[in-house]
Amino acid sequence: MTLQEIFNKAVAHFAQMEKPSMSEPNEYGGTDCAYRGHEGNKCIVGAFIDDKHYKPTFEGKGVLERVDAYWDSKLMETQGFQPVLNAVAASMGLAALNYEQSQLLYKMQLIHDDHSDGFDIGVDNWYEVVEAHLIDLALKSGLDHNVGLSDTNYRRINMAFRGKLIASGADAKTVKGNGDKYETAIMYMMPWKSAGINVCANAEIAGCIDGCLFKAGRGAFNTVQASRARKTAWFAADRDGFMAQLVIDTTKFIKYCGKQGVTPVIRLNGTSDIRWERIPVSNHNTRYGAPIGDFASIFDMFPQVQWYDYTKIANRKTDHIKNYHLTFSYSDANPLYAKQVKIAMEKGMNMAVVWRSIDVIPRMFMGVPVISGDADDLRFLDPDGVMVSLYAKGPAKKDTSGFVQD
Repeated sequence: MTLQEIFNKAVAHFAQMEKPSMSEPNEYGGTDCAYRGHEGNKCIVGAFIDDKHYKPTFEGKGVLERVDAYWDSKLMETQGFQPVLNAVAASMGLAALNYEQSQLLYKMQLIHDDHSDGFDIGVDNWYEVVEAHLIDLALKSGLDHNVGLSDTNYRRINMAFRGKLIASGADAKTVKGNGDKYETAIMYMMPWKSAGINVCANAEIAGCIDGCLFKAGRGAFNTVQASRARKTAWFAADRDGFMAQLVIDTTKFIKYCGKQGVTPVIRLNGTSDIRWERIPVSNHNTRYGAPIGDFASIFDMFPQVQWYDYTKIANRKTDHIKNYHLTFSYSDANPLYAKQVKIAMEKGMNMAVVWRSIDVIPRMFMGVPVISGDADDLRFLDPDGVMVSLYAKGPAKKDTSGFVQD
């Protein structure tokens, strides 16, 4: 098959997909991308493997992944060093695939897997996102993309901001009723202690670990997970270098938002709970146009940015930082965490409460009015003294720790 024929077949299969091909949910509700999904569907690469050559042992392995000759000697003897790639070749009637064919399949697999839950790109319509990335792949590979793909989605999704640490999604722009426009960029790390450093101090007593850690795509082989792990390791090992890159990303995002005519909004703790207010920032690099000098925090350095986060640490000292808004995350999972809830109540912090379904959300909770937080994520615009209701999505629907309320 030529590269164009491979691409055309992938697009034809993709056109029949309404959602990614995923494994059966585990006990925590987490799933992995699968060549053969539990609902009978196939991923983009899985469509190239016929039933005769498919093996359940392929699941969890990337298309280019090599088996270990020592640990998987039996698998190597029966299926070769690259069992998934060999199965694709055999299904095509070929002895082997060349480098260009292999790389095209690999890149299409990444497109499917990396956007399997939409978590890092801030959008709900998986089909549109994957479609846009397939067009991008075709353009970069010199292939014809006019085979049923929409340029409209490509243009819309590629307007989003991408930095090395922060990124905004295709649906990140929010227009409020008064006409104000905002665009949010978010940073995601590996949560809790999963990358060797604890970036979520109260996650264990809040009972939110399982629902966070087990929301993986292809586990260790998912490049989204790998990217988060690299960022977390960088933060741990080279704090100054990490913050210097954050300064660069923020400067570029401000310029990007200026061209878009929107207010820049940044949420640093997408999957972490770091006390950024404690981390000083210095900049003496004139290349990117960032403020020069020493600053108490990233918030002080960029007062034109609206920063916000959710937190499970109620005693964070941020009241003096006018452009940083914190919403406390409620949980009934542990008596120790109840102390944090008490502190948050005494401080008058708004609280975000996750409910099992939209039907059980009350009008009052703990004697405080409840407002909906699902319309947008701009918590800094919420009125003071409220509970912000969020209804459980994905694995959180099965949570029994006390983090999700009934």
